[in-house]
Amino acid sequence: MVNLIRHPKKEFCSRGHEIAVVGRTKFGQCTACKKINDAKTNANPEVKAKKKQWAEEHPDYWPSYRDEHNDELLEAAHEYYETNKEACLARMKKYNAEHPEVQNALHTKYQTNRGLRVVAWSDLENIKVIYALAHSKGMEVDHYIPLQGDAVSGLHVSWNLKPLTPEENRLKHNNIDLVEASEWYGKILKEAGLK
Repeated sequence: MVNLIRHPKKEFCSRGHEIAVVGRTKFGQCTACKKINDAKTNANPEVKAKKKQWAEEHPDYWPSYRDEHNDELLEAAHEYYETNKEACLARMKKYNAEHPEVQNALHTKYQTNRGLRVVAWSDLENIKVIYALAHSKGMEVDHYIPLQGDAVSGLHVSWNLKPLTPEENRLKHNNIDLVEASEWYGKILKEAGLK
């Protein structure tokens, strides 16, 4: 079973390089890390030979395979996570403790982007009520239209919020069905008398 999945939306690599700044190679690797790894590999022919052998033995690692089998790999990853939840959470906790700079950068970027999405006419009192109700039921608050979506970004306003279970929220990520979002937004405009 292959447990390798590419995460194209990951903003920082494991060494803390910001992907938006340094970019990725065609295989999805951080370009700054690739330069570091290439320098190490070229300095040691034995390592170079081992990497070549590993690549030949693991053809399913490369992005073309992952693109073709993405659904199977996602299902396998979710199954692996469910059966090894404690170990996965322990690894995440250890990584977060060892890399506070990555977590701080992600948190700062998240807060900054959220701040940019709060408009002057935002109904902050309603937003507080939605968060309070959701948290009292053990749920999390998500945005119908993500604040940092790839195709479209939404606003931090009460009508863009919906309560989700933690599991549903983890699976959703920043994904959005644009047709569904368009219908939903049209319904809101109609109710407000703007359409």
